[in-house]
Amino acid sequence: MFEKLKVWFIVIAAFLLLLYLIAAQGIFNSSAAVVSQKSSLVLSMTPVNPNVKILAAEPSNKLVLQINASTSTGLPASKVKIKFNITGGGSITPSGVTTDKSGQCLVSYVPPLLKPDVFKNGNKNVEIKASVSGTDASFTLKFSLTNVPVVFVHGYLASGAVFDNMKDYLAAKGIKGEAITYASDKGAVSSAKELGSFLDQQKLKYLSAGIQVKKFNIIAHSMGGLVVRYYSCSSSYINQDNIQKIIFLSVPHKGSPWASIGQIYYNDQGIRDLVPDSNFLSQLLPDTINKGLNSKIQTGNILDQYDEVVDPESASLEEWGIQTEMYNIGGNNFSMSNLLNGNLADAANHKGILSNKRVFDRIYNMLDSQLPYPQKAK
Repeated sequence: MFEKLKVWFIVIAAFLLLLYLIAAQGIFNSSAAVVSQKSSLVLSMTPVNPNVKILAAEPSNKLVLQINASTSTGLPASKVKIKFNITGGGSITPSGVTTDKSGQCLVSYVPPLLKPDVFKNGNKNVEIKASVSGTDASFTLKFSLTNVPVVFVHGYLASGAVFDNMKDYLAAKGIKGEAITYASDKGAVSSAKELGSFLDQQKLKYLSAGIQVKKFNIIAHSMGGLVVRYYSCSSSYINQDNIQKIIFLSVPHKGSPWASIGQIYYNDQGIRDLVPDSNFLSQLLPDTINKGLNSKIQTGNILDQYDEVVDPESASLEEWGIQTEMYNIGGNNFSMSNLLNGNLADAANHKGILSNKRVFDRIYNMLDSQLPYPQKAK
C-alpha cells in the first residue's frame, strides 16, 4: 500500500512540474511577444468626430480622441501604455491610458480658457503627440483653437440688424458673432424657445464648417435680456448648458413704465411682458432657477444713465450681487409723441447704446476677462 502511494505521489509531482514548465514557457513567450510588439508598433489618433478641425477655447468643449495601436502587420496591440505631449495649451484626460484588446483607447482633450486677445492675429495652433515609452512609435494630431462665439439678442420690435455695428467691431478683433431675429411680439417665453433652437442651429452651422462649439457668449439688449434670462434659467437649460457669459445692455429687469402705456397701443404679449407687474416678471421668471439669474453663468450689466425706456432701478441686478455699469450716451429726448407714433423701440439712447464706441470697448473687455457669477438669490 505504501509503495502504491509513493508511486502516485511521484506521478502527481511530475505532473505539477510539467504544468509549471508549460506556464513558465507561456509567460516567457508572452513577454517576448510584448517586447516584439513594442518594437514594431504603429499608432494613430483621430477625433471621434473626424469633421472637427477647430475648437472654441473653453474647458467644457472637450474633443474626444480615439487612439489605435497595432503591430506592423496590422494586428491590434493591447496593453500598450500611451503618453501625451501637448503644444499650444490644454490637457488630456485621463492622462495615462492603456489600449484594450482591440488596440484602442479613448481620451478627451480639454481646451484651455483663453482670452479673445490671444486670437487677435488668428486661430491658435495645437499639437498633441501620442507616443509609447522606449519605442519610436508616435502620432501627432494638429488642430486649432478659436474664440468662443457671440450670439446677439435684440429687444422688443427690433431685429438682429441693430447689432450690425457692434458685430463688425468685434469681428475686427477676431470674435465671431451671429444675431438672432425672433418674434418679440409673441412674448418672452415663446422667444426663449426660439433662442434655444437658434443656439442649437448655430452649433450645427459651426460644426458643418469644422468648428466644435459647446458654449456661447450672449449680448442681450432690452427685452432680449429677459428672453435670455428665462431661457438660461428654465429646467430644459440644465441639459443644454450652452452659455458661458451674458452681457446685458439696457435691460428692464423689473419692467418699464413705458410698457404700461405702450400696451394700450401695442396689443401683443411682448409689450405685456414688459409691464412692471406683469405675470411674466412677477411669477414666471422668479419661479425659474435662482429666481431668474443663473448662478453658473458669468454676468455683466450695462446701462445708459439717460436711457428713455429703462431706469437704473429697473436695470439693477443688485439682488444677485451684479453691479450695473453706467454710461452717458446723451440726453433724453424721448416723448409721449414718440410713443404714440409707434417709435417705442427707436428711443435714441435706448437704441444708441448699440452703436457707442465706449460701450463697444467695455464689452470687448468683458469678453476678454472673468466676469462675476450671480449670487444665490434669497
